[in-house]
Amino acid sequence: MTHEKPFNSYFEEILRIPNDYKEEKDILDYLTMHRDKFINKHYPELIEKFENEILEKYGESVLIQYRLSGH
Repeated sequence: MTHEKPFNSYFEEILRIPNDYKEEKDILDYLTMHRDKFINKHYPELIEKFENEILEKYGESVLIQYRLSGH
């Protein structure tokens, strides 16, 4: 079974990481949900870019926790 993409391209907003999370748990909940429900499902080739956004916005500690959450 071939998985067809809904679009041939993507908007940069797909990779945008919110600024307004103060608690690390909230950040990780959002990031893993977005990865699992959207990016992995429709654009798995963008995981590396998404992780770069996480690193830039929240740092290495959050990126490591994100990766340990089931990537």
